[in-house]
Amino acid sequence: MSRKLKRQEKRKNELSKILNKINIFIFLATLIMFSVLSVIMPKKTVSEIEKRELAKFPKYTKESLFSGDYFKGIENFYNDTFPFRDKFLQISSHINESKGIRQGEDEIKLYK
Repeated sequence: MSRKLKRQEKRKNELSKILNKINIFIFLATLIMFSVLSVIMPKKTVSEIEKRELAKFPKYTKESLFSGDYFKGIENFYNDTFPFRDKFLQISSHINESKGIRQGEDEIKLYK
């Protein structure tokens, strides 16, 4: 291998390492941002888009802990109070409509 090829290979490896570090930083920053926002932002109690009451944080009991209901309740609570949840639902709905999937009151219609 010539010197020029070795230098090019070395530059590619260095660039690849830098890009990997940037990707890791962006991923971790996103995780941290959503974690902080989920603690700081006020929690909604009603979803106007879905027209339903959102899940409340479950009460701790030994029975609910051992049956698994306590952790299912926590999961439902965080799923319902995720930061910018309504915006994500609107985006998802728009994407589905663009694909021809329309959600009505009681049914899903597929259009071609």
